[in-house]
Amino acid sequence: MGIQEQIERYWIELISVWVGFIFLITLIRGVRKNYEFSISLFETLSDFLESQFSRSGFIKKSFWSDSWSQFDIFSTGRRNCKFMYINVICRPRQDLLTGVLLQPILRNYDKIYVEIPLDSMDPIVLFICNKRYLKETFVEYPEIEIHSTQKKLNNVPQNFVVYSNSNACIEFLLVSGFFSKFVNSPIVEKLVSYIYISDVTTCPRATNSYGKVTSVIKCCFKLPSEGDLDAMKEVHGDKHYILRNLINLCDFLPTVKLPEKTLQHIAKNRVEIEKVTSRIDEGKIQEKIEAKRREKIKQEALKVSRMTPKEQKKYQEKKERQNARSRIKVKKIRG
Repeated sequence: MGIQEQIERYWIELISVWVGFIFLITLIRGVRKNYEFSISLFETLSDFLESQFSRSGFIKKSFWSDSWSQFDIFSTGRRNCKFMYINVICRPRQDLLTGVLLQPILRNYDKIYVEIPLDSMDPIVLFICNKRYLKETFVEYPEIEIHSTQKKLNNVPQNFVVYSNSNACIEFLLVSGFFSKFVNSPIVEKLVSYIYISDVTTCPRATNSYGKVTSVIKCCFKLPSEGDLDAMKEVHGDKHYILRNLINLCDFLPTVKLPEKTLQHIAKNRVEIEKVTSRIDEGKIQEKIEAKRREKIKQEALKVSRMTPKEQKKYQEKKERQNARSRIKVKKIRG
């Protein structure tokens, strides 16, 4: 059999091998490029992190990691916060489909997620989000719509929406001061997806404590380009402008003391929310119990339908004896 005949006979297998080879090469190159990219970012941030924290490090993952496009930077040893966790989310360069072929359509980008759990903070919920990412962020943090309402503000960029649990939070943080100036800066409007300050959310990404509520600052933003870094350096004198302001915020929030009337109003609202949540949870429990009861009846009916008439008669007599014993026990308890 000639080479041409072999190609004609096994052309599907040859194409499959070739495509698999391309996928493998893309995977290896993409993982390596994302890793090198994250290491380079850590080296860029290292001086800044060392000036703010006593310890910081790049969390190295094995090749067979859960995600080949996400890498972690962890810093600790600073007042007013437990740690700062940075999750570098690279675009999926290792994925031939979404990271290469469909990249012009999907337009994936590199981004940074920051999580800073605070030592202490008044009951503040403040959520500032680019309208483009509002829906997906509500899915990730459903408590925002439960504990806060949308505020109509003229002193924030038009493409941002603001949610808060009190007007006092807005006055302290967004009416004046460094944070108001930060939110209104063009670089934040361009890069930041959301900033979330809350004492009723969890801090799961670094700790896996999905059920533990804590006070935390969360922020997600696009990785600045070289042009963005130059602009931050020129306008603000700091190429780490976003991270520095988040850290400044973690020093400022413990000093914010809400008025007593506001604290009472928030406490009252949270009691009502807890009552409603408890009723919903109780209803869900009853639904599960009823579903189990129905499933048990269904399984029992299926079991009986497969019995012979003689077996069905014995089974019915057994059930009647069990019911009779149950009635006797109930009478004894009531007596």
